[in-house]
Amino acid sequence: MGGIRKEREGFIPKSGPANRNQKILAKEAIVSLLKKGRHTPREIAEHFGLSVDLASELVEELVRAGRVHRENGKHPLVRLKEPMEKWS
Repeated sequence: MGGIRKEREGFIPKSGPANRNQKILAKEAIVSLLKKGRHTPREIAEHFGLSVDLASELVEELVRAGRVHRENGKHPLVRLKEPMEKWS
């Protein structure tokens, strides 16, 4: 009984691609998580049950948008960008 696979709204399967709305929701969830502290992309992926590749892609989009800052090191951490950091 094959049938059509129904997708739940806001749910991103580990094996499948995310659509635009799912990515927007996931990025907002990542920002909410980063309000609590710094995390690596791998920790973000594990927390939300995403693939590491997708979590890294979403983090990179947030970095390009200027919402988060990547700290270099052995395990690169991601944190929220301070509001005044933009002008200094």
